[in-house]
Amino acid sequence: MRRTRAALIAVAVGVATLASACGGAGNAGGGDGTYKIGALLGLTGSYAALGEQSQKAINLYVEKINAAGGINGRKLEVVFADTTSSESEAVNQLRKLVTQDKVLAVVGPNSSGESIAVKPISLSLRTPVIALASSDSIITPADQAKYIFKHFPSTEDSLRAQLEYAKSQSWTKVAILAANNGYGQEPLRLLPKVINEYGLQLVASETFPPNATDMSAQLSSIARTQPDVLLVWAVNPANAIVAKNAKDIGFKAKLFHSPGGGTPLYVQTAKGSTEDTLVQGSKIAAPDQIEPSDRQYKVIQDFVSAYRSKYGSLPDQFASNGWDGMTLITAALEKAQVNPGNVQQARDKLRESLENNIKDFAGVNAIYSFNADWHGPRGIEGLAVLGVRDQKFTLVKAY
Repeated sequence: MRRTRAALIAVAVGVATLASACGGAGNAGGGDGTYKIGALLGLTGSYAALGEQSQKAINLYVEKINAAGGINGRKLEVVFADTTSSESEAVNQLRKLVTQDKVLAVVGPNSSGESIAVKPISLSLRTPVIALASSDSIITPADQAKYIFKHFPSTEDSLRAQLEYAKSQSWTKVAILAANNGYGQEPLRLLPKVINEYGLQLVASETFPPNATDMSAQLSSIARTQPDVLLVWAVNPANAIVAKNAKDIGFKAKLFHSPGGGTPLYVQTAKGSTEDTLVQGSKIAAPDQIEPSDRQYKVIQDFVSAYRSKYGSLPDQFASNGWDGMTLITAALEKAQVNPGNVQQARDKLRESLENNIKDFAGVNAIYSFNADWHGPRGIEGLAVLGVRDQKFTLVKAY
């Protein structure tokens, strides 16, 4: 498997753009027997910043694989669909990708809420989906998640990474501020249980609407409990707003953001307010600081090199989401020896290959091992604690 992974990633070295959208009604690969994959992303709406980055990485990945001859001698083809960052539209677009475009599998959606919404559809349509989101509810219970996987570490593992670091710093009083949506509700539910394992105290818990533009009231309420650290669970631009509000009111506790803040957009939007804050994110945010002995080192460096060559900038973890999703699918395709001429048989074989052949697989954002009971990565290996210094991410701790 390591040789397979290396071969797949090694082809990612050129530049070009692939944006195929030829959704024919024939077989799964159109008329030429290509492997047709759907990309279900929020390209407009509140998750557009995530979806656009994932789209760029998917285009790059597919072009590189095809330049090297494809998978099993077949080219990859990608069909993009915009969820508009809406759960209902995610369901509609998944149905279209499966029934009209005849894709073999789907990468996306970007958010936990959308991914949970499409879970029963993936099962009823018997089409494998790799969600680019973190909630454990995406892949539980297992009997309802037979056709859906997730590439991002679980909310509980991200919480553990935050709490482990907090304990190492002798921070004992913990508070949480979370968006009142699918992304924020799960850590609110899990934290009271997980925090007891670390001997820490939860002193405050506050929420805010996902589209809120000022969280000063919540921060002021939390400040009265005098926490050592505040766990912030949201996606940008909410993270930047929290950082700005915290600076404005003189909030003293350390801000420690979830992976939703692990993108340069957080630093750029909040400007100087992010200095000395923390993010539990991906090592991709500080690739030059990763040790060569790290299991993810080569995968990350290859991706960064290809992305910089193509786009002239450093990829963020949301770009990595799209890259890892496609890497997992192509690895499973290679192992399964899928014939795209029989659409449903190909989908079933691909699902089985994901479940049975993805073991100890180093990706950019995590180490992946799937099985029948759990369709996501486990543990905190592969995660990172990031800091912000001089408007840039630094690698504080690599797990």
